[in-house]
Amino acid sequence: MTVETGCASWVGCASDIAQIVGLLLAIIAVVWGYRQLRAAIASAQSQSVLALDQAFAQFEPLRRALNASVPADPELDDDISLRRYVAVFERLGLLLKTGVVNERLANQLYGSRLETLLEKAEKGVRKIVREREGRGWENFIYLWKRMRTVAPDRKLPDVG
Repeated sequence: MTVETGCASWVGCASDIAQIVGLLLAIIAVVWGYRQLRAAIASAQSQSVLALDQAFAQFEPLRRALNASVPADPELDDDISLRRYVAVFERLGLLLKTGVVNERLANQLYGSRLETLLEKAEKGVRKIVREREGRGWENFIYLWKRMRTVAPDRKLPDVG
């Protein structure tokens, strides 16, 4: 005579318990992995922002000149530093396009710089972009278009 239990045998019960424990451990691993991924994303975003800040810091004299010019300084239209400044925005556009930096953060930290650049040196920026049309500056144009959509309160001209 055998005693009936919920499990057919002790081996079956142990197997069921092992599966439940394995499932719980797998869920914990997925949650832990997700948290690690989120931390890595935040770290990458922070490092990217710090690198952009450092790149923009090199152009502080140009930024001051743009901020001071009313409405625009014609000498800014053909300045090599203007081209390099636009190149930093090109990198920001790439980070935005690839999702390393989100639109809210790009607008919050760099939107006013882009607005001032396009307000005060639009002619020079358009000249720079036209020179390599179809062969470069795609990420700058992407940034410009996205910021027009994301921040309609900014006075960004039409990309054209």
